Amino acid sequence: MKNITWLVYMALLLAVASSCGKKEEEPVEAKPEPAPVAADIRIILKTDKGDIKATLFASKAPITVASFLNLARRKFYDGLTFHRVVEDFVIQGGDPDGNGKGGPGYFLPNEITPGLLHDKKGMFSMARKSKPDTAGSQFFITLGPAPHLDGGYSIFGEVTEGLEVVDQIEVGDKMVAIEILDPTDALFTAQAANLE
Repeated sequence: MKNITWLVYMALLLAVASSCGKKEEEPVEAKPEPAPVAADIRIILKTDKGDIKATLFASKAPITVASFLNLARRKFYDGLTFHRVVEDFVIQGGDPDGNGKGGPGYFLPNEITPGLLHDKKGMFSMARKSKPDTAGSQFFITLGPAPHLDGGYSIFGEVTEGLEVVDQIEVGDKMVAIEILDPTDALFTAQAANLE
């Protein structure tokens, strides 16, 4: 009986000794999943001079693209004019007042993405007031390289077909409609707080 008690006692001692110095394992904290990057979205900007096809960079300028597409979905741009055309520089539209002073009633933060440049004809970029973070609904499409705009204006897309239509736009020409070709669900879900 003493031998059994002694064996039980020794086993307990060994168990305690082996657990000494061991840290209790802490639970691994789950890392939050990174927000999904929205896929770029194709559109057709229908004008009274013809169609301009473009890809909007939802993956690089999600706030700007979500705002633009939300306004397009609500038919905000339908019937608005290109109120500014500067030869070899830009065509600009998206002002509900038609004079360069109007907007949607809110401002967007600048989204400056390294590598996106005003380096050629056909870049979609947001117009803004004289200071940053004041873009709204007005946008422009470049008619050639405009490197002096880099770093100050949110580039959010690029013409893929219809540069000849861009070249024909004159002051007063209208945007008939904007057709969204790809799903916007992922982008609108990710930007739900901003869209409110």
